[in-house]
Amino acid sequence: MWILAVIGLMFIFLGFAVHKLKWYFLISGYNMMPKDKKKNVDTEGLGKLMGIYMYFIGSLFILMSIISYFNIKIISQLNAIFISVFILSTILLLIKAQKYDHNKRENIFKSKDKNVLISLIITIPIIIFVGVMIFRSLQPVEMEINEIGIEIKGMYGDLYHWEEIQALELREDLPTIEMRSNGSSIAGKHKGYFKTKEYGKVKLYLDSKNPPFIYMKVNDEYIIINLGEKERTTEVYKKIQSLDNN
Repeated sequence: MWILAVIGLMFIFLGFAVHKLKWYFLISGYNMMPKDKKKNVDTEGLGKLMGIYMYFIGSLFILMSIISYFNIKIISQLNAIFISVFILSTILLLIKAQKYDHNKRENIFKSKDKNVLISLIITIPIIIFVGVMIFRSLQPVEMEINEIGIEIKGMYGDLYHWEEIQALELREDLPTIEMRSNGSSIAGKHKGYFKTKEYGKVKLYLDSKNPPFIYMKVNDEYIIINLGEKERTTEVYKKIQSLDNN
């Protein structure tokens, strides 16, 4: 959760730098303009707008960090709201910022300047894609247990057949994560492939703040899972244990 707080503080600092310190060179687009066009930009107004946006987004990140720290149960719903607000406020910023550029008099959607429209067409889908990926990374692990094996749903999901499972254990601790190989790691939620000190390469589907954790050894590699709540994880472990023994 501390990563979210650090990101939030960085946003607030950047907002202060643009708004109060007048570091306008940090504003993307403006810093690439020719000098004659920069003269037609209301840098003070644009800097204030960027500052307010950065303060707002930074505060959201810090709020999410606090909520994550106290492990509030509605975190998944709040994540969805946070991503939606982030996307909408960024789109609004891109549109509203145009009024401070007096090189373009027309409404952005009626403008003949193709560069502005192309910029929006490219930027908005990227923002939405990033938001969706972050949202999916923060979702609890979903799994299905049947006669074939254990199927993990969502990002980095896979199907683990019963005959592939070599060992099964419920533990309160996690191995030491040295690096992320191919996966996501946001606010203590790890999904994908990671390198650990104790077991080398492992695959994680878990919330590190909510033990216990199910350790499965599959084809000589460890898969470590939990479902975000102690009761659910324990219940699923018992179910896997009973089916694996049959």
